[in-house]
This record gives sequence, C-alpha cells and structure tokens, in this order.
Amino acid sequence: MTSVATAIVGLAIVAGILVYSRFSGPYGRLREVESQRLTMVKQHELLLHHAGQGIYGLDAKGCLTFVNPAAESMLGYRAGELIGRSMHPLMHHTRRDGTCHPDVLCPVSQTLRDGEIRRIEDDVFWHADGSPLDVEYVVAPLIDDGAITGAVVLFSDVGERRRAIEELARWRQLIEHAGWGIAVCRPESGQMELVNPAFARLHGHEPDALRGSSIVDMLAPESKPALEETIKRVEAEGHVRFESLHQRKGGEVFPALVDLTAAPDSSGGGQYWIVNALDISEHKSQEEKLRRSEATLRMVLERLPVGVWLANADGAVTYGNREGRRIWGGTNSTDGSAADWPDAWHAQAGPSEWGLERAFKKRCEVVEEILDIKHPEGGSKTILNSVFPMLGSTGRLDGAIIVNQDVTAAREADRALREREASLAQAQAQAHLGSWKLHMQDGRLEWSDECYRIFGIALGAPVDQARMFECVHPDDRGSVDRQWQSALAGASFDVQHRIVCGGLTRWVRERAQIEFDADGAPRFALGTVQDISEIKLKEEDLLRSRQLLRDLAAHHELIREQERTRIAREIHDELGQYLTALRMDTAMIMMRFSDLDPELQRHAEGMKGTIDRTIMVVRDIAASLRPGALNMGLVSAAEWLLNGFEQRTGVLCRLDAPTEDMGLNDAQTTAVFRILQESLTNIARHAHASEIGVSFEQSGDTFRMRICDDGVGFDLGAVEDKRTFGLLGIRERALMFGGRAEIESRPGAGTTLNVSLPLEQREPVEAGMDDSEEKRRKRG
Repeated sequence: MTSVATAIVGLAIVAGILVYSRFSGPYGRLREVESQRLTMVKQHELLLHHAGQGIYGLDAKGCLTFVNPAAESMLGYRAGELIGRSMHPLMHHTRRDGTCHPDVLCPVSQTLRDGEIRRIEDDVFWHADGSPLDVEYVVAPLIDDGAITGAVVLFSDVGERRRAIEELARWRQLIEHAGWGIAVCRPESGQMELVNPAFARLHGHEPDALRGSSIVDMLAPESKPALEETIKRVEAEGHVRFESLHQRKGGEVFPALVDLTAAPDSSGGGQYWIVNALDISEHKSQEEKLRRSEATLRMVLERLPVGVWLANADGAVTYGNREGRRIWGGTNSTDGSAADWPDAWHAQAGPSEWGLERAFKKRCEVVEEILDIKHPEGGSKTILNSVFPMLGSTGRLDGAIIVNQDVTAAREADRALREREASLAQAQAQAHLGSWKLHMQDGRLEWSDECYRIFGIALGAPVDQARMFECVHPDDRGSVDRQWQSALAGASFDVQHRIVCGGLTRWVRERAQIEFDADGAPRFALGTVQDISEIKLKEEDLLRSRQLLRDLAAHHELIREQERTRIAREIHDELGQYLTALRMDTAMIMMRFSDLDPELQRHAEGMKGTIDRTIMVVRDIAASLRPGALNMGLVSAAEWLLNGFEQRTGVLCRLDAPTEDMGLNDAQTTAVFRILQESLTNIARHAHASEIGVSFEQSGDTFRMRICDDGVGFDLGAVEDKRTFGLLGIRERALMFGGRAEIESRPGAGTTLNVSLPLEQREPVEAGMDDSEEKRRKRG
C-alpha cells in the first residue's frame, strides 16, 4: 500500500538522520564525508518537513525527541510543546470507546520494550483540543549496538477514509436488505456488476450467480421487444419507470415494476444503470380482485330494488342504477351514466327540496325524506330520498351517495292496511271480539282496542299477563289456570269464564294458540277474547225456554199417563163389566132356548164368540194404555212386556233384574217402562235382531237400565241428523226426571241403550217461573 511505502521511506530517512547525527561529531575525518553528510541531512530534513504523514521520534523512555510539521498540524501541538514530554499520557491515554488505555498495552511502548516493528491500522490519538484522531501508524525501534535507544512513529489521519468506509457499509447494508431488487449494470453490455439478495431472490438465483450476467436475461421473451424503446427513454430522460414481465430461473413469468436510473460512474466518462425491480404479482392480483369487485358491485347496484346515484364534488350525478332510472324515468340507457340528470331532478323536486343540495351545504346526512315527484310519463310518485356525503380524511367533500326508494305502492298498501285495521277494529267492536298476543319470555301483552273495552281498562294502559288474570272472576281462576297449564303442555285453550270489570261481571270466551320454539319452549301465544255476556243471557233464556217446554211436555206426559190410567181403568171396569154381563145373558139365552130353536142356538154361540173377542180387545186396549202389570212393579211389567214381544216376534229376550224394590216411584216406573216399550218397538222395526238383553240395577242413588241387541246397528250421526222422534222421546223421558239416555251403535255391531235416573228426584220437574229477570238485573 502507498501508506506503508511512505512509512518505510520515512523510517529510512529518520534512521539516516540519526546515524549521520551520531557520527558527525568530533569523529568525522574527511571533509567530503562531512559535506555529504550535511547534504544528506539537509535533504532528510526537507523530506521530514514536507512529508504528508505525521512523524515523531521517541527516546528509550517514550519522550518525544522530534515532531515534523504534519504531526504538529494533525495533533494540534507545536513542536516546542511536545519535545521532552512523554507521548503516551499526552495523546494515547484513552481508547476510542472512552476506556483507559494502559501504557503496558500501548503498541509504541511495547516496541520500546521488545524492539519489534508494529503496524496498527485502527487506533486513536488525542488532539490538543481533546477530540479523537483516527489514525493508522507504523512504529519502528532505533537500535544502537544492540540496544533500543528509541523509536520512530509514522502515522496518518484515516478519519475521512474510515467515515467513507462506514458510509459505504451503511449503503451496502441498505442495499443488501432493501425490499426492492437492485442491480447495477453497464448500459452498453447489460452486464450486472452489483446484485442485491432481493433482486436475486426475485429471479430465483443466488446473488453471486447473477454477477457478470446480462440483465436482459432477466426479461421474459414477450418483454424483450420493448427494450430498445426503453433504452431510448432512459438516454433521453435519465430516469423511467415502467411495468414489464420478468422470468425466474425455472421459467416462471411474473409482472414487475421497474425503476431505471442512468448514473455517471466515478470517472465521469461512463454510465451505470441502476435497476430497481419489484414483484407486483400480488398488486396485479389485488387489481384484478378490485376490478372484479367493482364489476360485482356494479352488478349488485344494477339489481338493487332501490335507486342508487353517485354525485361528484361539484354535485353532478355521475352514475345511476337501473332502479333509479326507472323511478325518475329520465333515461333508458343501460350504461349507468346520468350526467344530465341534476337538471331533471331540480325540475321535478325543486332545489330547496333536493337533499343533495342540503347535504353539500351542511355536510350532513339526509335520511329518508319523503318527496312527491312528477313522473315524465305522467302521474306522480312518492319516494324516500336519502343522501350521504362522502368526506375525505381531511374533511374535504368528495361527493355523495343518493338512495331513492319508490314507496308509492308501499304507501298505498299502508293506507289500505290502515283501512283494513280500522275495519277490523270496527268488526271486533261489533262482534265484541278482541285479539291479543302474549310474549312468553317477558310476560308482555299486546291488546287490540276491543280488549281494552271488554276488560274495562283505559285504552293504551300498560297490561301484562298478571293484570289480565286479575280480572278473572275469583270463582273461575282455578279452572282458567288449569286450562292454561294444559295449553302450555300442548292442549288447546278454549274456555268460557267470568271477568269482573268496574264492579260488573261479564262472561267472556277466550281461545288461544301457543307457538313453541325448536326446543319445545313457548315463544308467544296468539288469542282472542269475546264478550259473550249477551250470548250467555240468550243461552240462559233458551235453556229456560227449553226447560219450560220440557217441563210442559213432562206435565202433559204426566196428565196423559194419568188419563191413560183412568181410561184403562174405566175400560177395564165399566166396559169389562158390561161385556161380562152381556156374555152371561147370552149364555142364559143359550141355556133356555137352544133346544127350542137351533137357529137361535147358532146365533147365540156367534154372539158369545164376538163378546169374548171384544173382551180380549178391551183387555189389550186397557193394557196398552196402562198395563196392569205396572201395578205389580217394574220387573213384573218388564217380564210381561218382554214375554209378549218374544211371542209376537220370535226374538229371544233376556231380563237381568233384582227382586227387591229399586226405589222408583210410579212416575219413574212408568217412564222406564215406556222407554223399554219404545226401544222394543224400534228393535222390531229396524234392528233385525235375534236376541235382546235387558238389565236393571241400582247404583247408589242412581237407577240404571241397559238394553242391548245383536242387530244390524246404525250410524249415530246419520240418525241424529234425521232427528227421529223415537230416540228423541227416549231422551226427553229421561231428562224429565233429571236423567240421561245414551245410545251406542255402529253398523254391523248392534245397539246399546244406557239409561240412568237419579232416585232422589221422585217427581217430574214441574213447570214454573224462575228468577231470570232478577239474575239479568244482577249481571248488569
């Protein structure tokens, strides 16, 4: 190196000076030698004085013996301030990092001790002002007769070089770790002289493998034709940025953003190209995604059921979707452009009504303002107009989004709905029928207006399930609660009960349906409540009227049975006596005159036969009116009736009855007998039975009769629709005494009649008036 050569020359000069100085004293013999010595000394002094490196000499103790001007300049001392002073504590006492530099570790001191030449490339001397001086130096010993008599130090200021190296290292660090790929090449050959790791990775190579290769080889074949035009641009402009296709080692082509700068080399006679390359595959992918997203957004906007418009910062509408164009009827174009629409909007809605104007001036949103507009094709529309300003990060207005919704049909539907709701409310009021919805989670209750009227609560007052239950009549709360619990378990809810409203009692009918979620928990209940107070009054009137009719019929039946009994008795007693006397008279005539006149005998016998038949007819008539067996009890009468039925029809009859008295009075006995009689008549007419079973029993205070046959049976529903008087008479006879008659039958399975009568009611219900008017007044 140049610095080393200079150091050696300097050391040689110093050594020569010291040698000639040593032998120049009284020991010099020849004048020529003295002259040469003086010349050499002069030359050496000139060399020391003008040397660019600092040079100083030390004695064996490390004290300075001489200092050249370069050393004075670099150290900031004059020679007189240094000569005779110890070098180490003066300018070599501390390391660069501020720690103490011991004398024993000082390379200069070590040379004074061991006589070795040392070259130090990175050390620090300290300037007179206390600042560090970066130096490299060579220290050489001075030896005389084998003894170290001192040393010479030749040093150079390497601060600028060190800073340049550090700066270069920083730039290299930046280049090595740059995200962009960086390559430096010669334009004439394209040969790359510098390649950072990012550039190498970008193209699938190692950095060392690319140095010396042509940068043209990094281009994909489809990008090479444009290279010539790029070179011209760089030569003309000095810097260009463009996109091209590059190729990796494996042949994969990828898009790259290239930044190319032409820079002069250090000599100024040539150029380097600095190439920065960045893989923009992801960027291109994002661009494609953005393009597709924009296309998708436009497709969505075109299919939205609301009108959407975009306006720029000047208020000009730049886009309108299909629904928006349909609403305003201003264009039939399909490209979405609507640059000519603001005037039409102003003309139809008016500037003061247009939300876009207000949104631009006040920078605030306008949400669902109602506008009535005139359609260009005639007619009018009602729209909801919303405007949303688009503000940048700095608050600058970039434009606005306008949303229109055609609510013409919705408003018509809303009006129709309100009319239907009013009609429903009117119908509910007329029918006294209210509706309600109960939210099961929080007990919140929604009532129609009619519900408030029925329960006598002020319209709109808050209500819940507990408030509704409080209105139920205390005597009915138990049954209502049981019905509700059953409904929660899945049963239907249909209950009639009383409510107390302002001191008045009303009858209502409640019906509800409970909706359950997927887990079986009740979500809500929908129900109705109907004021049936008037219906209840009418039902009571009807029941009372029916009971009066039933009582009247019972009274008539009682009178008829009494009349039958009287007629049967009179026929049996009076007519029977007369017929018996007539038969006796006829027999007397036969006894007295039959021998005298055979013809008279023959007529007398005929009259006797007629009288006997008449007696039998009279007995049958009396029995049909009131069987005499009834006087002996129900069992005897039933046996008589069944025996006669079996003889007439051939149908086998069985009777299962107790022998003791069953507690029936005469009227009840007659009613049971008549029911059995009517049943046998129906069996004979319709059943086609082969066997009949009749049973009597007393169960507690109830008498029960069971009549069953093995006939063809019948459809109860069809017979009920015909309302046959035979079955109706059977039921009515049972009802007269507070009993019941139930028929069981189906086609092909025979028929069973079950009759039950309470024994405590000895007489049929008598007709009479009740306290209905008083009850009506109490109900209000």
